[in-house]
Amino acid sequence: MLRLLTLFAVLAFAAPRASAADAKPLALEGHAAGVPAVVFIGDGKILATGSEDKTIKLWDAATGKELVTLKTGSVQSLASTADGRRFASAGHDGTVKVWDAATRVELLTLKGQKGDAAGLAFAPDGKTLAVGGGEFDLKAEKARGEIRLWDAAAGKELARIEWPDNRVTNVAFAPDGQTLAACSSNGAVALWDAATGKKVSDLGKNPNGATGLTFSPDGKLVACGNFFRELTIKVWDVATGKETGTISKSNNVSAFSLKFLPDGKTLAVGGFDQQSVRDEKTRGAYLALIAIDGKTERVLTGHIRGVTCISVSRDGTRLAVSGLDKTARVWELKEK
Repeated sequence: MLRLLTLFAVLAFAAPRASAADAKPLALEGHAAGVPAVVFIGDGKILATGSEDKTIKLWDAATGKELVTLKTGSVQSLASTADGRRFASAGHDGTVKVWDAATRVELLTLKGQKGDAAGLAFAPDGKTLAVGGGEFDLKAEKARGEIRLWDAAAGKELARIEWPDNRVTNVAFAPDGQTLAACSSNGAVALWDAATGKKVSDLGKNPNGATGLTFSPDGKLVACGNFFRELTIKVWDVATGKETGTISKSNNVSAFSLKFLPDGKTLAVGGFDQQSVRDEKTRGAYLALIAIDGKTERVLTGHIRGVTCISVSRDGTRLAVSGLDKTARVWELKEK
């Protein structure tokens, strides 16, 4: 894990206008270990958190009240269907489970993934579930990864995509569901046809490894964060495959997770800032709202240690963040 970026020019943040994001976040406490995953369920009224303590907790996103605790294996990633009827969880052993959000009953268990299941995403229509992961072959001294596409209702494997020399770290569907993006441990970012599993294009590489991955709301852009070294967020045009910009800073900040806000102009970025490990208020946690052009940044404080995952409610009013400090937190992004 590595450091994060320096704050943008001091003048850009001098005397910022107060907003709902400046308020103290709602803390969700109760997990006994780190929380690698968080996701809003459907319309965002319910929030799910997945922990290394082998539980998933569902919360009232407005009040922070714990609704239920589900026992499962160690959780690495979570995803929800757009309609909120189902959600999925995945672990380091590659096992994926699909749950009924209303009854909290496990519907499917999907096995066979090589290595872990670091990336997890439902297609917008909820019919397909993409799982990305991989492992490191010690004998061959190289990583190998794969993406599996599943029928999310029947549990039938639809396609298997091998990605040699890459461990898949994240996957994301375009808003229209036609394209699947994936990024890897060596920094590569590529697009596939979600229906056939055939590669559409190699977008390029994040030189500092790739982990956070997100489409813009209109599906025209893909942004990818870095796994180590200096903060580096690459942005590509989906139609042309050309890089449209890079947000970078010299401080050692890892952008483990990032999501576009509904305005399409702002990225919520979370990760680990190695330079601030000794800061008693953050202990290395980094969370910020960054303009896509890199000109403005608003840092949000509340977490300590690393930020592991970010989820934005569909209406853009709430930002949920999970972390290594065994908690999740919810920020109100817009005043009501």
